[in-house]
Amino acid sequence: MNKQVVIWGDDHHNALGILRMLGNRGFDVHFIINGHAKLIASASKYCTRYVEIIGLDEGLRYLLENYQDAENKAVLLFTADKYSETANNNLNLLEPYFYVAGPSKQGVLSELDDKYTMGMLAKECGINIPNTILIPHDDPHSMDDFPLILKPCTPTNKDFKTKIVKTEKAYLKAIKSLVPEKRYVVQKFIPKEADGLVYGCRTWDGVTHLSGICVRNRWSDDGCGSFGYITPDIPNTINKQGIADFLEKIDFRGIFSVEYAICKDASYFYEFNLRNDGTAVLFYQGGANPVLEYVNSCFGIKGNVQTTVNGKQYLINEIWDKFNVKDGVISKRQYEEDFKKATIFFYYDPDDMKPYEIQIANSKKRYLRRIISKSLINKIRLEIKKKINGCKKN
Repeated sequence: MNKQVVIWGDDHHNALGILRMLGNRGFDVHFIINGHAKLIASASKYCTRYVEIIGLDEGLRYLLENYQDAENKAVLLFTADKYSETANNNLNLLEPYFYVAGPSKQGVLSELDDKYTMGMLAKECGINIPNTILIPHDDPHSMDDFPLILKPCTPTNKDFKTKIVKTEKAYLKAIKSLVPEKRYVVQKFIPKEADGLVYGCRTWDGVTHLSGICVRNRWSDDGCGSFGYITPDIPNTINKQGIADFLEKIDFRGIFSVEYAICKDASYFYEFNLRNDGTAVLFYQGGANPVLEYVNSCFGIKGNVQTTVNGKQYLINEIWDKFNVKDGVISKRQYEEDFKKATIFFYYDPDDMKPYEIQIANSKKRYLRRIISKSLINKIRLEIKKKINGCKKN
């Protein structure tokens, strides 16, 4: 019987990780791209079948119209929250035909999208979170250990994602500007040494596998970590049993990641990503394949799949980290030393080179756009400086 796996999401390195983990393993993998193909994951030699569908409703309709064999259910995986939430909200329609990654109860993911709800559930499971209050439920004045960070519980396009306030005056001003009918989290701001991300899966029979942790302490200008390492040795400051307990509480099955702020003597919880993560390509190169372990469990395939990475290995974003040299974040010598010791890359894979080659070409275009953009910014700054100096003279 044909074993089908469906990936629903965007054409980027998140889906690329899934495709590489499942490539050439006997599965019929179908990639449903929301929007248009960008030749990242879709450029992979492992992407043999894809379709472009615009919009969540259209994507859901496509799934229901094209997969109707209850005797041969397909595995359904996601690359971002909006796809996994849409599927979870329509679980009653999809479940007869798919092994749907996510919680077993319909609508749970939308509830957990609320940062306060997720944080409090994580705390119940023994996961360390910073001191937290909920606005407007709690007294804002109960938080006075500055700096603080404000976050909308459910961010929208018009909302800010985070806001750091360093003084009581700035804090009270920010509180007054909040939308009255919305919920906000206020937390103690934690100065981190690095970002940490634990990646893994919970199989269809309820076993949690942790592949290791990705630690990144340098970032590229797209906001993603661009240098660091992967290791199977998750710090003791992270409650590994707490992760398993959280997933059991919501009866989750599928691929997941958990984000932390890594400090000297503690690790603080950011959030669960209850779907595949963009670091999948890195963990795959590090030797782990939790996606295969999960998919096998859905189909009842027994076998020895390696789910943890092979020791500590350095990683680098071979496309974007070099811009840190041009921006003066690191020296050229430091970049060359870091690049030399890295064995894990975001796009480069000798067995699957097309995504890397396309990204190299795109990086040249991006470099030209950056030069033009910075030239315009410098020109505007110079004009403003001239006007200020002119006003001072007058």
